[in-house]
Amino acid sequence: MAGGGHHRSLAGRRWEQNLVVALGVLVTLACVGAAGAVGYVYARVTSVERFSELEESVIEAASTEPLNIMVVGSDSRENLDAGDSTAGDGVVDERADTIIVARIEPASDQIELLSFPRDLVVDIAGSGDRDRINAAYGEGREVLIDTIRQNFGIEINHYIEVDFTGFQRLVDAIGGVPVDFDTEYRDRGSFLQEIGPGCVTLNGLDALAFARARALEFRDEDGDWQTDTTGDLGRITRQQLLVQLALGQVQRLGIGDALTLNSLLDVAVDSVGVDPGFSIDEMRALAARFSGFDPRQIETLPLPTVPRTTGTGAEVLELVEAEAQPVLDVFRDVPAGSRAPAQVSVSVQNGSGVERQAADVTGALAVVGFDAEVDQDPAGPLARTTIYHGPDGLFGADLVARHLTAGAVLVRDPAIEGGQVRLVTGTDLTTVQRNPNPQDPAIAAEAAEDDGPATTTTEPPGVVPETDPTEACGG
Repeated sequence: MAGGGHHRSLAGRRWEQNLVVALGVLVTLACVGAAGAVGYVYARVTSVERFSELEESVIEAASTEPLNIMVVGSDSRENLDAGDSTAGDGVVDERADTIIVARIEPASDQIELLSFPRDLVVDIAGSGDRDRINAAYGEGREVLIDTIRQNFGIEINHYIEVDFTGFQRLVDAIGGVPVDFDTEYRDRGSFLQEIGPGCVTLNGLDALAFARARALEFRDEDGDWQTDTTGDLGRITRQQLLVQLALGQVQRLGIGDALTLNSLLDVAVDSVGVDPGFSIDEMRALAARFSGFDPRQIETLPLPTVPRTTGTGAEVLELVEAEAQPVLDVFRDVPAGSRAPAQVSVSVQNGSGVERQAADVTGALAVVGFDAEVDQDPAGPLARTTIYHGPDGLFGADLVARHLTAGAVLVRDPAIEGGQVRLVTGTDLTTVQRNPNPQDPAIAAEAAEDDGPATTTTEPPGVVPETDPTEACGG
């Protein structure tokens, strides 16, 4: 906690303390990393559960490359005390209550967090079914990773999972999380009792209830109770705030004392699991990189969705594809200002006379990820494949051309609206390749000036207390 004998400067922390500071942003990693390098402490950490089934699912990344870490909060109740208010809400099977991908940027020491709402409808990998994303976790951890990869194009480099009790015990182990509430809050569904206004140090049980609140109520200026109507999206925003606040608390807390360290180790051994390749040495390297990390360097990116009611009356969320692409690009190595294939709508005309060429090219472009369709209007004959684009379509036209083995001529056509492009095949066309050729810097500069980079709003949804993660309220 702030003040007192445990408060140390960041420069004076040992590596195990830096590890918690660095990975505390992920909350669950705080308890994995709270370990020294010698004796029984190291042995305790190495006994953290390893999910052997993920050995082939995660993709190894070089130390200089960005790192995508999936953090899953599982809704298992098996370790809860009978007296806990959340133990009796009828949940029997384990499910993914929280799914976050955290991206660590080594070049900038930036961390981005992307949360996937559990009601988001996706194609479940390997099944052909379309269901809520947390149903993928029910089929297995590897299915969840494959589902994220296939639906969003995000590769996962490491996986961490903490069960329902782990979050609660972690918060208690660091002495609670101080939150400066601007008004009074409650949520009967998550068993969050009335809290605020003012500085409140949430213990593990209260922090868990706050993090799980999907129907949060708050008092307005007239003293009346109002409801945050953003549901799961608001819950995600509040969870990300708790991540920042927990990191701020860990930074203010010296964990060199045996009691705190052992408490964190107990949480790690009992409640946390990781993929087999996430070594203690790699955690230590991350610690060195993020020593002195400022919680305000965490960028939380909301995933654009819209609500939908299914034919059976279920309330689900659908991804807004076009708005989501710039957000997803951050996590899949698409350079800022460029376009991902899914953002480009391309119609294909046969200009060579080769039978079924337009249909074949359309299918190949769709496999790469383009929004492609056949244009049946006659075209050609052309010797050189040509891509026509409007005033806002140079980025997309260039991307399509770079996926063609033989390339293409780019032609501006003011009659084409928005970012649409039209590809007319020529006799020179050979194949469509999955990986694009490098971008010509001159075209990149022209495109940036012409139609500008892809952008999206990152204003997080939901009602959230306005509190500074770097300052401990209450002194």
